[in-house]
This record gives sequence, structure tokens and C-alpha cells, in this order.
Amino acid sequence: MNLKEYEGKSLLKKYDINISQGTTISQDSIKQSGLIIEQFPIFIKAQVLSGKRKAFGGIKIAKDIKHATQIVSEMFNLTIREEEVEQILLDNPVQFEKEYYVSIMIDSRSRRPLLIVSSEGGSDIEEIKKQNPTSIRTLEINILKGIPSGELQALTHDFDFTKIQFDKFKTTIKELYKCFIENDLKLLEINPLVLETNTEDFIALDCKATTDDNAAYRQPIKFELRTGLRKKTDIEKRANEIDKGDHRGVAGTSFIQFEGGNIGVLASGGGASVIAMDALVSYGGKPANFTEYSGNPPAEKVAKLTNVVLDQPNLEGLWIVGGTANFTSIYETLKALIDVVIERKFTKPIVIRRAGPEDEKAFEMIREVAKKHNLDIDLYGRETPITLSAKHMVDKVNNKLKEEENKNNRIEGGNN
Repeated sequence: MNLKEYEGKSLLKKYDINISQGTTISQDSIKQSGLIIEQFPIFIKAQVLSGKRKAFGGIKIAKDIKHATQIVSEMFNLTIREEEVEQILLDNPVQFEKEYYVSIMIDSRSRRPLLIVSSEGGSDIEEIKKQNPTSIRTLEINILKGIPSGELQALTHDFDFTKIQFDKFKTTIKELYKCFIENDLKLLEINPLVLETNTEDFIALDCKATTDDNAAYRQPIKFELRTGLRKKTDIEKRANEIDKGDHRGVAGTSFIQFEGGNIGVLASGGGASVIAMDALVSYGGKPANFTEYSGNPPAEKVAKLTNVVLDQPNLEGLWIVGGTANFTSIYETLKALIDVVIERKFTKPIVIRRAGPEDEKAFEMIREVAKKHNLDIDLYGRETPITLSAKHMVDKVNNKLKEEENKNNRIEGGNN
């Protein structure tokens, strides 16, 4: 999960890392206490997750209270890359001599933490690569050794640090690494890290951090859950709760709700799930959500996830799709799904494309209950491509909607 600047800085503060001094405000806090700023000039920074805030008007400087009031008012009405501004950081300026770029991330290739430093801070790292690629230095971190002083000194040999400056830089980097490890971060980026003019202390003027969702259960600091650039919906939160403390397969850990969708999706199969969603959209389908269940989850977890999917408003269809399973019992999982469908009296079109252990037994059971409860279900096995089942799902929903529209037109015509 990505953190906003003020949230990332709250982590840095725990490790005595110098940060620019600021106050986070919201529209509610202004209504209660007004806009209080004790010194000027002041940086006014929109707290959003998307990058390049400044280019979209998300970072401005105010010289007096009148100017600040105007900027704050405008910024709270700003949308930056489809993300509404809900918090603003009022950040005091810092006098500095030099800017640096520092980040620690997990390198997927080496599976180790990777330290990246540059003497060209203040710009986006991609811009630094274009302008001066040789200024970027990297160090793979051995988690058993940490960051040896000698290797850090070699990394920054041409940064022109004095001994005092290097010692402070070294302390800052080691505390950043400690923060990275202890908070289960996937990314910790400080850009810029500046060298203050008077004290020669290093100060983080900005902070970008990404937490590992799989480790959230053991972290005492709880940030507001969000999906991508927005808060998690209540539906997403409910789905995520299903797997908490229960490691018997996976059901609901991945759940994204889409605005305006009308086809509920219950997918399986990792990469196959992504292909399925692409196919559904390419055929003109409107998914209400994306979620997965896999690893042979017990029936009760699948039932809970099905209930969450069916609780979404305005559903016109349900698509149960996946590749050929190796371990997941198709019978047990589909029986749990269908039991919920029957209990909820869901009569909209359903398309099932599944294959794997006990699939024939599962399909025979579904044919019987569909006939008994008058359910509109189409069944497809391994002989039908996932992409083709997406087309069948879209066609069924569209045909059903057309039938209902024609029926309503006939009723209205008869009443005239």
C-alpha cells in the first residue's frame, strides 16, 4: 500500500530522521479551528499518492495568510490524476546547500534490498537517469551485514562530503534502512534529502513509502486502507477480512471494486485471471469487481467471498472463471458458490468456466440445481477458451437487458 507524504514522514520521525516541519490539515480541521499559519513563506503541498504533484498544481508557496487561504481553498477542490485532495501539508521551508536522492527498495532480480543514491536530487529519478545517469549509484544490501561504512563511503566518494557530513549522511542512511526493514516496506524514497545550510544536518523534504500488505498484520501503525490511489470501499474491506488469520487457500485478499460495473467476477488462476478480465473488457463487458480464490480454500471462505461479490449493487450477471486447477476442488468450491446463489435467489445470467479435480461431478450437480431452482447458468469446461467464455458472459447480459427493455416498452405501449 502506498503512503502519502505525511504518513511516510511519520515513520521517519520514529527513527530520529530529520524531516521538514509541517502540519497536516483537512477541510474539517479548517472548519473547526480555521487556517493557522505562524510563519511565512510556507509550502502548501497536496497529499496525494500520484507523482509529479507540482506539475498539476499540487505544490505551491504562500507569502502571507491571504495568499495561503486562497491556495488552500483552490487545492481542496483540485483533482490530481483522478485523485481528490483530502489532506494538505503546510511545510516550513528549509535553507539548504545541496539536494540528494536516496531510496531503498526490494530488487526483484536479486531479492535483496537495494540502496540507490544520487547527488542530483530534487528531480524525478527517471529524469535523473536521462540527464546524468552516472550520478546514480546502487548497492545491493546483504541483510546479514546491513550497510557497511566502507561500501557507503565508496558509493559517495565524489559527493565532496566533509568527515562530519559523511558521518551524518551515514547515520541517516542506516536509520532509513532500519525504518525500511522494521516497517516491512517495499519502497522508501527520500527526494530530496537536503544538506541544511547552518547545521549541516540532512533533512528529508519529501517521502514516498510503500508497505507490504502481507505484513500489515504485524505492524502497530495502521494507516487508512486504500486501493491504488483511493480509499478501500466497504466491499473491498469485507473481502480482505476473509483471509485474515485463515491460511487455508486464498479468497478475497485481492479484491478491486470498479465503479459502474454490472458483472460480478469470481476468478481463479493468477495469470489466467488477468487474461479473463482483459477479455471481458475487450468484449464490452463491465466488471463490477476483480477478485480471486485459489489454493483450495474451504467452502465457507468461498461462500463468504460469493456473498461479498453479490452484495454489489446493480449486478446483471455473474462470471465464475478460471484455468485448469491442479489442487482446488472444483466440486467443493462451485457447490459453495451455487449454495449462496440459491440462498440469495440470484436469477441473473451466470456463466461458469472451470476445469480441474472433480469438475464433471461439479457440473452434474449444477445442472440438477439449475433445473430445480430455474437458474440461468451456462457451463463451460477446459474445451472452451477463457476468452470465449467472456464473450458468452457479455452476450448473455446484453441479451437479457434487451429482453427486459423490450418487455418494458411493450408494457408502456399497452398503457398508452
